[in-house]
Amino acid sequence: MESRKKLIEEEDRLILQPSWRSYFVFYTAIVIFGVGPSLNPETAINRPFGWALSLAILLFIVFRRKTTFYRISKVEALRESNFWGRSYKKSIPLEGIDGLQVRRGIVHRFLGIGHLQFRSRLPGHPDLWWFGVQDPFQVKKQIEQILKG
Repeated sequence: MESRKKLIEEEDRLILQPSWRSYFVFYTAIVIFGVGPSLNPETAINRPFGWALSLAILLFIVFRRKTTFYRISKVEALRESNFWGRSYKKSIPLEGIDGLQVRRGIVHRFLGIGHLQFRSRLPGHPDLWWFGVQDPFQVKKQIEQILKG
């Protein structure tokens, strides 16, 4: 098992995770549910339930970020995530990548994050998306150099 993990790490040319900033909407929900009932006692939820909900959201953020990886190996680009013991992988072969685009909205620009879209030229392979990447234009340059080399 250890040798397989080491082999996988040696094959990877780039390994990323979503930025902590990409969970901004969840942070907002934590504030609303955690602080809201304290500021306005007449809300529909009580204070202990609001704090419990905020804690659950926080645990989800930590778990989701720690189990989501974006990788460029010698043969493919992939997004891998684990959720409740199941592993989900979406990939596209490097030779099947038709282009790479950065997608950003106003909030993304403010937070310094963006989504990367790997456009596929292969039938049966949908586009691959990496969500919430920190400094997406720099990452795009790195990936384009990997694809050229």
